[in-house]
Amino acid sequence: MTTELRYHLAFQDWAAFTHHVQLTMKSYRRVHAFSRFGVTAAYVFCAVLAWQMKQDWLVASALGLLAIAWVILFPAVQRRRTHRQLQRMEKDGAAKGILGDYHLTATEEGLIAELDGNRSEFLWSSFSGVDTDGDRHFLMLSPNRALVIPPKVEGSEAFLEDFKARLS
Repeated sequence: MTTELRYHLAFQDWAAFTHHVQLTMKSYRRVHAFSRFGVTAAYVFCAVLAWQMKQDWLVASALGLLAIAWVILFPAVQRRRTHRQLQRMEKDGAAKGILGDYHLTATEEGLIAELDGNRSEFLWSSFSGVDTDGDRHFLMLSPNRALVIPPKVEGSEAFLEDFKARLS
């Protein structure tokens, strides 16, 4: 028995998966934590030095406020930076093989994914499971590779149930 699913993968779905990877993949989380808290620690260290060496409340306070602002604002800054980079890639044509009209077919052997005439076949053993982020579903091939199913695609619930049943 085969099940099929057709949908259009748009930029916002691709961006959502990229953000999902940044939050869930261990190496990205480490870099993210270092960037967020390492810079904060440097600001705090400089603030303490400014206070201890020069008794300068103004500089120490400014550096302390920068540390607090960095902890609060870093996630938004990182998300915006990633979003702009993805927009640049789309503009340069690098997203051509990612965005477009997908046709997924689940067979006994595996999953067939077609995008703009290109066909890829995946054995069921290639998949590690399904991750969900809000209404989007990611058919995970590796920690940073997946087939993205956007929200509100007709027939996606039945397809996902069949997909999960075939994986187990």
